[in-house]
Amino acid sequence: MSGEILVRVPGERLFYKYSDSAFDVSVDLRVAPTSGGALTTHIIEIAPKTFLGKLMSPLIRMGLGKQTRDAASNLKKLLEGTSTA
Repeated sequence: MSGEILVRVPGERLFYKYSDSAFDVSVDLRVAPTSGGALTTHIIEIAPKTFLGKLMSPLIRMGLGKQTRDAASNLKKLLEGTSTA
């Protein structure tokens, strides 16, 4: 899968798109300061291009939620300096 960064605002936003023969994927990650730290908004859109990709969409959607939550949790640990690695 190849991709490119479309928008990069340091400390605020990263928006990029990936594409291959089966899927178009866009990822929009935004960070905003709050009184207690930071609020992140992570939007992922996956558009299947094939019949098989469309059939797999529910399975991808189920796995993507857990994968995104795990990645956010790991990022939080790294930023707080509590990584167990």
